[in-house]
Amino acid sequence: MRVEHMQSLFSLSSPLLQDNPWRATSRPCEIASWGERTLEAIPLGQEARVLAPVTVQAGGASWNGFIQHLTIQTATLVIEGILPNVKGYHIDLGWEYQGQQFQFSGWVQRVQLHHPDPETNRILALTMLWIQWIPADEMTTRRYHKWLKDRMSNQLERCIAFLRYPETGNVLFEVTPALHMTQGKNPIQATFPQSLEHGAQQARIVADSHLEDQLPELAQASHPRVVSNMISCLNDNGQKIVAYHDCLQTGLPHGSPVVVIAPGYGETKREYITLAYYLASNGCHVVRYDHTHHVGDSDGDHVYTSLSAMQRDMQAILQYAQARWPESHLGVVATSLAGRVALKAVGMTTLPVKLLVVITGIFDLRATLTAVHHEDLVGDYLHGKERGVTNVLGFNVDGRVFLKDAVEAGFADLETTLADLARLNTPLLLFNAQHDTWVQPQELERVVATLATKRGRAFVIPEALHRLVENPRKARAVYRHIVYACQEYLGIELPTHTVIEPSRRDMGRQNRLEREQNKARRFRDRADHVHFWQHYLDHFHYITNSPDYLAALDHMIRLAGAQLSGLRILDAGCGNGPLATFLFLQEWERQKRGLSPRNAPLYYTGIDLVAPALQHARNSLEETRKTIELREGYSASTCMQASFQQADLNAPLPFQDAVFDIVLSNLVLGYLSNPVFSLQELLRVVVPGGRLVITNLKPYADLTQIYRNFVEQVSFADAIEEARQVLNNSSAIRQGEMEGTFRFYTAQTFATLLRSCGAANVDIYPTFANQAYVAVAQKPLASSISRENTQTSHDLPVAA
Repeated sequence: MRVEHMQSLFSLSSPLLQDNPWRATSRPCEIASWGERTLEAIPLGQEARVLAPVTVQAGGASWNGFIQHLTIQTATLVIEGILPNVKGYHIDLGWEYQGQQFQFSGWVQRVQLHHPDPETNRILALTMLWIQWIPADEMTTRRYHKWLKDRMSNQLERCIAFLRYPETGNVLFEVTPALHMTQGKNPIQATFPQSLEHGAQQARIVADSHLEDQLPELAQASHPRVVSNMISCLNDNGQKIVAYHDCLQTGLPHGSPVVVIAPGYGETKREYITLAYYLASNGCHVVRYDHTHHVGDSDGDHVYTSLSAMQRDMQAILQYAQARWPESHLGVVATSLAGRVALKAVGMTTLPVKLLVVITGIFDLRATLTAVHHEDLVGDYLHGKERGVTNVLGFNVDGRVFLKDAVEAGFADLETTLADLARLNTPLLLFNAQHDTWVQPQELERVVATLATKRGRAFVIPEALHRLVENPRKARAVYRHIVYACQEYLGIELPTHTVIEPSRRDMGRQNRLEREQNKARRFRDRADHVHFWQHYLDHFHYITNSPDYLAALDHMIRLAGAQLSGLRILDAGCGNGPLATFLFLQEWERQKRGLSPRNAPLYYTGIDLVAPALQHARNSLEETRKTIELREGYSASTCMQASFQQADLNAPLPFQDAVFDIVLSNLVLGYLSNPVFSLQELLRVVVPGGRLVITNLKPYADLTQIYRNFVEQVSFADAIEEARQVLNNSSAIRQGEMEGTFRFYTAQTFATLLRSCGAANVDIYPTFANQAYVAVAQKPLASSISRENTQTSHDLPVAA
């Protein structure tokens, strides 16, 4: 409960409780009577016992609600609308009372969505937040306790809650068993709020007191030039493994070490250019390759992938490296499931592998599959349940082949991992993500306990997720630490005693080159393009049952503006029309409550490439309108006037300049062949000063998270099967991203892209369960964008 920084909290510009439906029913209540009771769902229309009205601000948008429960330790907030899943977020709750400013700071422990009327209006919802406050010092606690006690019968005057994702910088925390501290180190006990605790009772987190000094944040003044050359070799089955050799252009001394990079499951060698260039810039030969029967350039169909095939490929690459550089020590860096494969492959090899690094490794495949899919896939196989092509961790594979191999080859559970680890004689470094939902803390605990008898160390990356590449800053911290490990175990020399930073320009150039080389030629003509999206959208309409998806739509509309009545809105890439239905229901609810005028309907235009999807959108909107009118007994036509039109966002739009007030585009941009041209077209058709709100998936988005969040909230089989179809459908998107057909942007690149197209006042926020970004921007008042000067270049801007 800190009191500093309150000025910035109250300087936020969002309106405060202008439309709060609970304001009239708010009345004083005794704080002591709330205790620690569990919050009950409060249907709209009933009077609620309200402690204080509150405005919650997150992701650039605002939601109104009330504080239902407040003590020194905890609080419960009830928010009107579908707030994004902010579990684990930091929250500052501030208010003013008689000229004084107060603030509680804490963490969101739990989020729950409640639909009072799920059959008719799924956008009419309450989001409930359970909050744990950070303990304050004794003096501050007494001060706040006295303040609360003196004012038990008084309602707070003004409350604002500000949510943000916690940032911990580049610190890594070493995990060691309680009785096996590393000799000679000066560990510092890491103190976290309860929601950030990691590990079980037998492990503790300590910080390496020298790590921050070892990992410089700023790049060097000059960068060595790294060159990349494509190479290949054959595995034992005669299949070609395609790889890149990265090294300094000036060459390396004889005997310089070789590091093999094995990409994670569902990833290609291109995702590891940054790591490779860090290692190459600091004196290593680097070989990064694509697995066979996987995404990427190597032979084989990814449907038939297996862990044994990944093991054969790793052994073949190690043999290639040893034959080409016979005097060099070898190191292996492997990620995710490839890390599990590396434990077995390196433990069995007779080659001189002197270091193994596993980043966000999977140790118990059966537990991971169960956690991700909410099905015991391995158990089903052991009980004779056959599976054909099924989704495994985001990719569609032959389930019978994959599961049979995992069981018979000894990859299926934690016990086989511990057995492989016991046989390993190579020094091992583990880097584990703190919020890795694919790995349970007890698994890491047992691995670390076994590691204590070996030459190895384990580190936790605070606030990181399973795919480390989602956070480039934390990834670079890990990469620098790997460079130091190579110095210690492989004998590379760092002349300046610090890590040499690779050239970002060189990495960007190589990334673009490989993306173009890997790009699948699946869309040979427009008919292929339409057919792909028609098949995709045939299954995508199930996504509207996902609270995360509804929250993303709510987020977009709130960023578009507080009052949309009478405005002309373009939905670019409307698909099956979920945004149209959402807008209609929202406007109907606002008119019903007197918050929007009945004589100023919203004017909506939806465009899409796929004609059947447009027809589905029309039918869905009409069915929703009829349901509302039948229930309410009056016409709902005053809410929104809608039209749908077939159009290709890769071509000039069939509209005159400046004919829309707002342009919305949801999860479309990354699939366009020329995003610069398409964005300029969207800017062309919006009025000067008009707003664009655009969402796009994040790079390497984990769509299994959306699936997990959904199935955790439902229990009936039909809904789970629908969610599974959406997950299976997403496999094509993941494959397209890995192969370069689709492109998703970091927040920085997304903002740079919009600005380069002429947009102003660009802001980027996470949305869709943190698996996408939403950008809000404006067309400048003096903009000269018109049909005549729209670019046709396919080149993307280079992020600063």
